[in-house]
Amino acid sequence: MEHFYSEFNFFRGDVMQVLSIDVGYGHTKCMFKGETFKFPTAISHAGIGATNFVATDAYEFEGNRYFVGDSKAVRDGLPTSDFSFLKKYAPLLVYKAIEISAEKYGLDLTKEITVATGLSVLNWHERDGFKERLMAIEVNAKKVLCNIKLFAQGQGVFYDYFGVKGEDDLNIVFDIGYLTNDFIVFEGNKPYQEKCFANDKGINKIIADLQNFVTAEYKITSIAESKINEVLMTGKLRHFGEVVDLSKEIKHLKESYIDEVILSLQAKSKDLVRDANKIILAGGGAYLFQDMQIFPNLVLSKPQYEFANVRGYALKAVEIVKDL
Repeated sequence: MEHFYSEFNFFRGDVMQVLSIDVGYGHTKCMFKGETFKFPTAISHAGIGATNFVATDAYEFEGNRYFVGDSKAVRDGLPTSDFSFLKKYAPLLVYKAIEISAEKYGLDLTKEITVATGLSVLNWHERDGFKERLMAIEVNAKKVLCNIKLFAQGQGVFYDYFGVKGEDDLNIVFDIGYLTNDFIVFEGNKPYQEKCFANDKGINKIIADLQNFVTAEYKITSIAESKINEVLMTGKLRHFGEVVDLSKEIKHLKESYIDEVILSLQAKSKDLVRDANKIILAGGGAYLFQDMQIFPNLVLSKPQYEFANVRGYALKAVEIVKDL
């Protein structure tokens, strides 16, 4: 949990409740009243076991019971590598963020809640249905009504870096997420929609490549995505009582991914990359590019990189709500 004292003091009043949320495929990042927090974007079914034990920490949602964002959800999590997952379960993840904000940071459930969130350009055609799903969320027989401010993924990074007034120039945000890479072009303070694009080459490609290597090298029929995430973080694989060091293989996979990202960026938007005042690199994938000199105009977003969107969403949403 991080605390941004100077930039977000104006969130500490009781006039406005803005909760900004970046629902990623790896983690759900949030900010409320200047406090940032995140939890795994992990959901699993919470069925009744052989002893008829009913878990009290499960969430009832649309006729089923789930574990959300905890160790049980991570261990037996549903696949998260497709937009259909977010389309179905984003309301449950937003509810979890609201619950944490209420319990830890003083969000008042009796007052209006403005939720500022984003959607990848890759799925922007789904924006109306996505927004509607979040406006009225019912979990555990409780209904929460939300005023939704929806941005394109990456817009938050722009506002976080330049402020809500923006920059009167050509700038690019390159947001490397778990599943998608979003390339957002700004002319002045507005996204240049025709030049924006996204792909499904997020850092989960490293996870998929590592998963393929492990299953082939160690003759494992299948291995859970959550377990591969753990191997990627620690560099170690537990295999029948042995601890296998995979740090060299992981280093190679990361280097290959970085090369692929740079080549795709040059091939897709060479002129824009050259002409841009700034190319702002953000998202969890930005950590891979620390201490690298790629282009003279490429900069990293403000740290922590994975929270850049929620900081920017909050800044812009507050301005929008104030103007209503």
